[in-house]
Amino acid sequence: VKDKQSSLGDTSFLDVAKTSLSLYPPLPTQGSTPADNTPGVSSYANVTGKPSGKKVKVRTLFTPEGNGIVVVVSVDSIRAISERFANTIYGFFLRKKVAYPVVANYVRNTLGKYGLVRSMFSSSIGLFSFQFSSIDGLDAMLENGPWFIRNNPLILKKWHPESG
Repeated sequence: VKDKQSSLGDTSFLDVAKTSLSLYPPLPTQGSTPADNTPGVSSYANVTGKPSGKKVKVRTLFTPEGNGIVVVVSVDSIRAISERFANTIYGFFLRKKVAYPVVANYVRNTLGKYGLVRSMFSSSIGLFSFQFSSIDGLDAMLENGPWFIRNNPLILKKWHPESG
């Protein structure tokens, strides 16, 4: 327990992060800012003079037992991962749980005509996902719903990168 407490006080990984970030030049700021933004802080509104109109959820990952490694994920990597989920819907059952083999058999036989490529199940969060060969097939399948398996409604939604 004492080791964990002392590692919480270790801030050497912050020095690595500060050093890494100092390699990049600061963002430019404008002198005039909208009333609800802090003066001198770089933001879309400060740089362009107008608000973006978008709400963004920012999540941070902090591990108190860091090992001093700074990880940067490139935008290209994020795009590549997002492309793997193209033409995908995800869903869950509203009432009782239905076993994955039952769902897989049903969707293979019923949704195959819409271009179903694969079905997956994440047991840790209880979500099913179904990937189609085209967006047209996916849309046609959604338009012909609602879908029930063993009298349980399957709630479905299109996947997009902002899904979380």
